[in-house]
Amino acid sequence: MPDGRTAAPSGGRAPPQHRGGRRGGQGGRRARDAGHGEGQEQEPHARNAYDVETGNVVQEVGSIVTDADLFLYSPDGLIGDDGLLEIKTLLSGDVILRVIGDGDLSEYMDQCMGGLWITGRKWIDLVLWAPALDPIGRALTIHRIERDEDAIEALEADLIEFAGMVQKAERKLREPVVIGNEVVAC
Repeated sequence: MPDGRTAAPSGGRAPPQHRGGRRGGQGGRRARDAGHGEGQEQEPHARNAYDVETGNVVQEVGSIVTDADLFLYSPDGLIGDDGLLEIKTLLSGDVILRVIGDGDLSEYMDQCMGGLWITGRKWIDLVLWAPALDPIGRALTIHRIERDEDAIEALEADLIEFAGMVQKAERKLREPVVIGNEVVAC
């Protein structure tokens, strides 16, 4: 990790490792979704508006992983020694009304707390970018979210339990399938 800090606050886990590039390809349903593509296209505009509004210097990075590559977080940027940047482009009117109008950040909180857990950072600026609101001067909304150790502990426990279920299913799927005396799959 660029600042040399450890990620997980508990369990004697190894420090996270920073990877220079983004992990994964462009495949998958979500990456092909037109809204997702437009969101990615809007990200530089959101980052620029954030830079101008806050004066923060954002360091773009790739993925940050925990021990044994079990968990990964890919922030939209690192801010100083303590902060993260996460940008969400909001395109749907329903989502804009719920998230910006009503202030409902619930669908982003696990991702934000997970990022704080994996990186060991103290806060994250959640940037809500709604280009449709530019005519009324509301395209950029910034929420500073502080590290919440109780939420992180609960999230960590859930993720470790989920990882165990995945590993168990993977072991089962790798077992040879035997029908009669014949192995039909390995």
